[in-house]
Amino acid sequence: MALRRRSHPPRPDDPPGARYELDGRDIVDEDSFYCAIGEAVNGPGGYFGWNLDALDDCMCGGFCATPPFTIMARAPRDREAERSTLRAAADRLLAGTPLRSKSGKLTTTELITESGLRRDVVYDQSDLVDEFKARLRAQHSTPAAFQRIMDENASLASELTAAKRELAAERATTAVLRKAITELSLELSQAHDELAETGNVTRLPTGHAHGGEPV
Repeated sequence: MALRRRSHPPRPDDPPGARYELDGRDIVDEDSFYCAIGEAVNGPGGYFGWNLDALDDCMCGGFCATPPFTIMARAPRDREAERSTLRAAADRLLAGTPLRSKSGKLTTTELITESGLRRDVVYDQSDLVDEFKARLRAQHSTPAAFQRIMDENASLASELTAAKRELAAERATTAVLRKAITELSLELSQAHDELAETGNVTRLPTGHAHGGEPV
């Protein structure tokens, strides 16, 4: 199938210096060799050339392997060790404490980088990849009960903000009234003082002509 597709895999190119291990156990002819090298570089069903000319093109880059890179014979696998390594890598990514991943993004590509395992090895443990994705979904989901609490908290925060605005407006109004009362009290005090001064004025007697007649 990969030999028929003969197209660039739908994933980013690996950085230079990558190492790929070729599993030669199933190589019996030319086609099986190209299938094996395609899977070594690009995982199950991967493509990396279907004849010498196509292989030469792939070796120059553009098919996920960026020169310089190394293709070597595969050493015997320890599947339990691989699974432990992959689980530990998933734990570090989900905890936000990666060791190898520079971006720390919660993607399968970064899981592969963090584990330090080959791409085909990781995809061979598809149940652990699915487990990582399920844990990611659970980590990013919010239980309904907790969501209700969050919504209530947001509503209360909004009401508190509105109450603070009303209180600030009332305080401003109180300050204006207090100033007005102070000014009125001062004016009233001045009026009392002026009235008191008026009451203390001595009236002059009205003048009379001789004989008791008013002048």
